[in-house]
This record gives sequence, C-alpha cells and structure tokens, in this order.
Amino acid sequence: MIEMPDSVVADLNAKKMNLETRAYEIASEIRHADRSNKPESHMNLMSCTKGKVKNIESLGEPSLLAYDGCRAWVIKKPSQLQELLDKGWQSRQKSPGSST
Repeated sequence: MIEMPDSVVADLNAKKMNLETRAYEIASEIRHADRSNKPESHMNLMSCTKGKVKNIESLGEPSLLAYDGCRAWVIKKPSQLQELLDKGWQSRQKSPGSST
C-alpha cells in the first residue's frame, strides 16, 4: 500500500505525470529493499485504486519512506499452506472441552 502526500500528487499533476507510474516506482523500490525477498518471489501490480484508510496508524510503521515523502507498507498475503495451518489451529482452539 502506498501513500502519496498531497504535495507529491500536486507536483506530479503539474508535471502531467501519471500517479500510477510513481506508485509502481515506489513498489519496485520496496521490493528491492525487502530483506526477506526470496529469488522465487515476484511482484504483480494488483491495483492502482485510489482509496482512503480510516486509520493509517493501524498499518504500523511504513516499510519504506521515499525521498519525496511517499510511504509504503508491504501487505503480505499468507500462502495457502499457512492459511490451512492457521485454520486448523483456530479450530483446535475452539474445540469444546479442550484444556487450551
């Protein structure tokens, strides 16, 4: 997820530059800066939808702060295996009569 300050948006608009292009540049920067990046990982441009986050602090510290003040957070989607393991763990916790 990428946040662009109003000043950056105004500057890009004045230069008739595409906001999505800057967002993609930031996403590429963060991918290269991500130390947990694995060779088999890849980045797909999922969406360039403008939006508002009600509570941006809920995202925690940004993963990247760009030179122009843009901030980016990596939202990682768990693998299907991890989702299955998590579901299995949750169902064990909810089992009636369990001591945990």
